[in-house]
Amino acid sequence: MKNLANEYYYDSDPSKSNEVFAVREKRSYKTKMKPSEFPEHYCDVHRFWYTRNLINTKGVVDLHYSWIEENHFMKDSVLRISYTGKIEEYHDNFKVGDKIVTSVFTDYTNVGAMVFGNEIFKCLGYIKKYSNYDLTDVRNEFIRQCEWLKANEPEFAPETDDFGKWFDETIEEMTK
Repeated sequence: MKNLANEYYYDSDPSKSNEVFAVREKRSYKTKMKPSEFPEHYCDVHRFWYTRNLINTKGVVDLHYSWIEENHFMKDSVLRISYTGKIEEYHDNFKVGDKIVTSVFTDYTNVGAMVFGNEIFKCLGYIKKYSNYDLTDVRNEFIRQCEWLKANEPEFAPETDDFGKWFDETIEEMTK
């Protein structure tokens, strides 16, 4: 297999045919491949309903983990993955009449794939194994999220006194 995309998706509903679609430059293309035919460095993660994504975890050059200050753990967390360069936040500017207005929505450069919620741990385990990527920045942001939850919404924080150790053990479990 050569020239594989970094992200694929398929419907895992047993009544469907498990057709796999490649995602390239924000467009989808039907492939002839089946989920079982992908190399082991493709992480199979749940997206929504029956939709599953196959994410390339080899060749990762940057990660960006973001979360929302909200009363739940990991539900709205996002891991952005880059295969081409550093991920940077930016806000588009628009001209409205005679004024330049900056968008309130944050966008990101160099994002090749995204993983959501608790599936982030599984994907990070694969990234550690197949890209040997240093997860320190993601780990630190995760700890910051857990500390915010413990201070503001303690019933939703992971039940541990050492969030860093919990993160490390969870990722290590994913690499077995």
